[in-house]
Amino acid sequence: YNQRVILIIYMAKKSTKNTPTYSEAIEELEGLIAKLRSGEVTLDKLPSTMKRANELIDLCRDTLLEVKEEIEDIASKAF
Repeated sequence: YNQRVILIIYMAKKSTKNTPTYSEAIEELEGLIAKLRSGEVTLDKLPSTMKRANELIDLCRDTLLEVKEEIEDIASKAF
């Protein structure tokens, strides 16, 4: 296994109820983007908002990578 796969497996095992699903992460990210565009986020909240957005982006990216690898694995066994 490469380090990224090991990290994904570790994070999956470590995940708790507080970890959003892919759909929940996208929804929250869209909400943050809307707040940023509207100017609703104050300068004081900007760093924490950007940090949360990056966390959600990472979660989505990792989820997509995991699904891609799983699909490739299934497809390689099917043919």
